[in-house]
Amino acid sequence: MILYSCGEASGYGSLARGDGRWDWDADILVVMPIEGRHLAKIREMRRGCPVIIPLDLIVRRPEEFEVCFRGGDPVVRKALDHGEVLHG
Repeated sequence: MILYSCGEASGYGSLARGDGRWDWDADILVVMPIEGRHLAKIREMRRGCPVIIPLDLIVRRPEEFEVCFRGGDPVVRKALDHGEVLHG
């Protein structure tokens, strides 16, 4: 799924690993430069790309991603260790 071409999107979690069920959500981490609040960007992205499955969408700025990675953020670790790059 390509939501915006100016960032990197990674799928992580059970669907990315291939062991998810049809009724589980898709976990997507998007790393891209953004201005303003994260929630506003997530809402904008959801409006621009309606999906038919439940979606857990997380957006991080590149500099935030680095801090989260160094700090051992479990979502970032899961995305890096077990995720699949969808775009970028």
